[in-house]
Amino acid sequence: MRLHRKYVLAAAEQASKTTTDECIFLPNYTTRPTTSFKGEPMYVSRIVWILANGDPGDLHVLHTCHQGEEGCINIRHLYLGDNNLNIADKLEAGRQTKGTQCWNAVLDADKVRVIRREHYSAGHGRGCQTNVRELAARFGVSVSTISDVVSRRSWRHVQ
Repeated sequence: MRLHRKYVLAAAEQASKTTTDECIFLPNYTTRPTTSFKGEPMYVSRIVWILANGDPGDLHVLHTCHQGEEGCINIRHLYLGDNNLNIADKLEAGRQTKGTQCWNAVLDADKVRVIRREHYSAGHGRGCQTNVRELAARFGVSVSTISDVVSRRSWRHVQ
């Protein structure tokens, strides 16, 4: 076992028994720390949960402090949730990238408004599908991207 892994696992053991309410961060980490545990790569916060409470199975280990991405491993800040709760937690903490924050965004808020306006002005009938194809070609995105924009499955935050 490498020294680094020993150090991280010792810190996880200590964090699993802590009584402080302050966030606990591993030194020299600026993001969520990982290491291998029982032969699997794993977030250290999950290792802390396992050491304190046992294997959570398919559940996610979430953070009440919203400092999980920064690397908090305090057991008193951890709780379990399913994928839907994990997504809700991410939204509440403001960690969900959206719109032009996404590295591969082709559209922006102005283009989304134009797409919606032009789609809805074309009407909702047979002409609607042709309109979606035309918009996709014009804006350089797929038909499904245009469909997601007009149905608000994506770019919900744009009015």
